[in-house]
Amino acid sequence: MECAGIILAGGENRRMPVLKAFVEIEGKPLIARTLEVFRRLFSEVILVARTPDPYRRFGVRLVEDLLKQRGPLTGIYSGLSAVEAPFGMVVACDMPFLDEAFIRRMIELTEGHDVVIPRRGGRVEPLHALYSKSLLPQMRELLDKGIQTPQALLPAARVRYIEETEWLRFDPEGKVFINLNTQEDLARVQERAVSGRS
Repeated sequence: MECAGIILAGGENRRMPVLKAFVEIEGKPLIARTLEVFRRLFSEVILVARTPDPYRRFGVRLVEDLLKQRGPLTGIYSGLSAVEAPFGMVVACDMPFLDEAFIRRMIELTEGHDVVIPRRGGRVEPLHALYSKSLLPQMRELLDKGIQTPQALLPAARVRYIEETEWLRFDPEGKVFINLNTQEDLARVQERAVSGRS
């Protein structure tokens, strides 16, 4: 299934002193790490940002949020609206340990589904998931009601959940879902990278 890569860089970033996308892991900004992975996987890659100017130096196509209301569903909606491919692989910009083999497996599972989404500890990972453009009307309906949680899409969609027994074969430590919200998160990730466990 043809798929585009969509990177969301629109978080509030309240608990970090710099934009999370520019935090360096092993001497490389997070956004550069993500772009390297996505450019190997997808011919179409976009970055959704509320303020796109800081990202222009990375040579990626930039898309602004289509709606004023802030939240993850607005980012997903804006990204899917902008791509040509029928599916978009959506990730947050602050996930340092993306796994290409796992993402390829997710893409293989799109046939017959609207969403392909991992589930960990009974909870889904909506910012490491595949969404079909066919869901755009449902997304807009939710957004018009002020609903920003991507999980609200799932009851009416054809969902392929990837359970722990499946994704642990690609990532026994569950590190693909790690994201950076605080300075403490960053310190742990940097320690993991230096120790060679990344």
